[in-house]
Amino acid sequence: MKSIVYLTLAILLIASSFAFAAQNRAILLESDPESYAAAPDNDIYTKDLKNSCTIEAWAKPAVEGGERMVFNKEDSWESAVRDGLWQSAMAMEGVGWDWHDSALLVSVDEWHHVAVTWDGENWRQYVDGVEGVAEGRAGKGFADTDSTMKIGRRERGGATHSIFDGLIDEVRISNNIRYDGNYEVPTKGFEPDDNTTALYHFDELDGKKIADFSGKAPDLELQGDAELEDVDDNPAAELAVEAGDKLTTIWGRIKRQ
Repeated sequence: MKSIVYLTLAILLIASSFAFAAQNRAILLESDPESYAAAPDNDIYTKDLKNSCTIEAWAKPAVEGGERMVFNKEDSWESAVRDGLWQSAMAMEGVGWDWHDSALLVSVDEWHHVAVTWDGENWRQYVDGVEGVAEGRAGKGFADTDSTMKIGRRERGGATHSIFDGLIDEVRISNNIRYDGNYEVPTKGFEPDDNTTALYHFDELDGKKIADFSGKAPDLELQGDAELEDVDDNPAAELAVEAGDKLTTIWGRIKRQ
């Protein structure tokens, strides 16, 4: 019986590969406070990162000014484009919440690879392979909260704000340091490895679920009027994992069930 189920799933996956091969999408947000993506609270976003992590994405802001959230786990960590600059905030166990300015520009209407790392002593921020101003931030791990992990907005004090306007793609969270100093912007797809704790390609064809390709984190779900848009003008279009690689990942997840 189990072999029949695997065979059926394999046929479905092969059929879907033709759709995967032709598509690269990104989440489109347009300053609507009810539209974003979110995943339920999970230790994978805080406790499991311990004292080493990299959080990264591709982002294309469409407006200047204001605070435009890219990724957020409120009162644990978050990063945003704030008045055109890449900035981040984090809260460690027993240490307060505060913002850090990378002094790196994130221009509108252009794709940028944005990333942050924390090694237990320093919080570092990057835009397009350039390291910004680093700041010391010792702690025993991220503060553990029950907030959801969000893409494109934040909630604080009962209010929703910092709404992103533009496109976000290829969000990856890792439990290691992937960048140290200036680096070459990635030129191949984000593929899950032992250090990948969450990976969202935003390439789904329909529905509200955005699959996690690490096999470790919860799936995201689109909220409100958030939608996926076909894109072909960004580096992530070339970085998108080939259909075969995606199918391999999905197949691995199925076999672990």
